[in-house]
Amino acid sequence: MPPSILPRSILREVLKMYGAGLALLLALQFADTLSSTLGKAIAYRATASESATAFLAILPTIFNRALVLSVPFAILLGLSRLQRDSELKAAFAAGIRPLSLVWPLLLPFTLVGALAFWNAGTVVPAGLDRWDKTWYSIFNVPEKIPTRDNYTYAPPGALYYAGRVTQAPQGQPAPLAGVMVQRGGVVYTANSGSWNTAAQSWTLDAPWVTAPGERPRQQAGPVTLPQGDTLRPPPAEAKRSAMPRSALPSRGKA
Repeated sequence: MPPSILPRSILREVLKMYGAGLALLLALQFADTLSSTLGKAIAYRATASESATAFLAILPTIFNRALVLSVPFAILLGLSRLQRDSELKAAFAAGIRPLSLVWPLLLPFTLVGALAFWNAGTVVPAGLDRWDKTWYSIFNVPEKIPTRDNYTYAPPGALYYAGRVTQAPQGQPAPLAGVMVQRGGVVYTANSGSWNTAAQSWTLDAPWVTAPGERPRQQAGPVTLPQGDTLRPPPAEAKRSAMPRSALPSRGKA
């Protein structure tokens, strides 16, 4: 085989194996996901619409996984076929460097990588969010309430800490757990409390108060302290976080 034809032969062989690997991995995952979805849907008496929504929501994840895993599958099988037919030996004997055989594969697999990157950053997170919400509905359980752990706020002369802040419905105080507030030289600690965003205050339930030169004492009732920070929603799970728009390519004005 002429040296100029060999790179095209490698590209054709590897792309053929990539198509076969992609089809195989999609079929295997499709069958496994379909069977598990139907099994759970029957066990929990899900409707046809709920079952279809759950199945379609996970398809972008299956597709992305197959896109990536098919690359080493195609390269290994494609090059092994050429090695078995002694085409690689002939190429090396003709003085073709091994690196020269790799360049033809860069363009198609760069496109595959770009497609997988876009899919993982835009379509997959939305699908996983629908997947979770659909199964919460099928299992008839409430959705997981967003929480923020190890919250810390340090304005001048004070320190606010909560081991966990639980997101509350709009207009309602957010529950706090494991609270510690230091204002000046006085330290307040409590097992629980609440964050009133409208009044910009924390209310500690029967806190212990420690002041300089005094023994710690526990208050009989709640203590309200001013807190000027903004309660922000906790960050979404990494697998359900879409790619920020600033990371996507944009067209500039001509």
